[in-house]
Amino acid sequence: MFAGRYFRRIVLDAAGEVHLNIVGDSVDLLCATEEQIEPHRALVTQADALFGARHFDRYEFPLALSDELGGIGVEHHRSCETATVPNYFTDWGASAPKRDTIAHEYTRSWNRKYRRGADSWTPTFEKPIRNSLMWVYEGQTQYWGQVLAARSGLWTKQMAIEALAQTAASYGIRQGRRWRTLSDTKRDPIIAARRPLPWASWQRSEDYYSEGQLVWLEIDTLIRQLSDESRSLDSFARAFFGKDDGSFVTRPYDFAEVVDTLGAIVDYDWTGFLTQRLQGKAEGAPLAGIGRGGYELVYRDTQSDFGIASNTALNTIDLMFSLGLLLSSDGAMQEVIWGSLAFEGGACCRIDDSRRQWSKLHRR
Repeated sequence: MFAGRYFRRIVLDAAGEVHLNIVGDSVDLLCATEEQIEPHRALVTQADALFGARHFDRYEFPLALSDELGGIGVEHHRSCETATVPNYFTDWGASAPKRDTIAHEYTRSWNRKYRRGADSWTPTFEKPIRNSLMWVYEGQTQYWGQVLAARSGLWTKQMAIEALAQTAASYGIRQGRRWRTLSDTKRDPIIAARRPLPWASWQRSEDYYSEGQLVWLEIDTLIRQLSDESRSLDSFARAFFGKDDGSFVTRPYDFAEVVDTLGAIVDYDWTGFLTQRLQGKAEGAPLAGIGRGGYELVYRDTQSDFGIASNTALNTIDLMFSLGLLLSSDGAMQEVIWGSLAFEGGACCRIDDSRRQWSKLHRR
């Protein structure tokens, strides 16, 4: 539950089943224009078109505009919790990097709550959750969250392209793919419990999100190529998540069902493809989906507009693609890229165990 003095409730669909519930630190933060609300309505329309079914009778978006709560995004079957920057509406341009969160969490009503990996569904709390299919749950949610952000107008097409380029480029400088598989990163929530890592680019951390997104991009473009553009990952979404319209009952799936559903859309060795992407090791970024989609990842001497906005929103100074450093705006070091110029020069990160925060730059 979010509660506060300043509150605004907005209907997002014609049936009156989906609502945006905004709370803020001050009343002026709630003054969203109709032009700003319309992409949120379009998100609901686009999700209906994509999945072809709803698994809720009512859906609530609690959206907190505050710098007191911290940024959160948590999914539920018929609602999601989102806390974001106070200027989400009042500085619409600057808040762009944060606007896919609401699309990401909405997607999880279908991909996580309605459809759930069989070993992530347990009948009682003493049964362990295994999460072998996190690359579907989080990877495809990451993919659809950004696609729906673009389709709805929460992002422009250019923002979506620049965000994808930023993700792909990050894997071009992270050497952890040389030794650790994507599948193995599903163990990170247990191993690291989301504490800061001293060498995240080498150790890897929950890459089933963003590298998983690149895998699903590759699948999408491959389906389009093999079907001569008559089918796409949208076809998978409708077949996989569009069952049992109106049912709230969780429907588990396993690896075989994912493969069979893909195979029913277009014939291909999906078992071999997925096994290689999940269990294989490689250097560099996985760029096949970007290339097949007609794009090329290039590096320039100036940041993209989306990159600049991301740094502003996150209060960071991004030098990862030059020196190999990510700094906070006050100069505290958040990451050193393994094998970078900064790394070779002796820079490293140290974690203060009492506060679990990054230290300032220091020499090895």
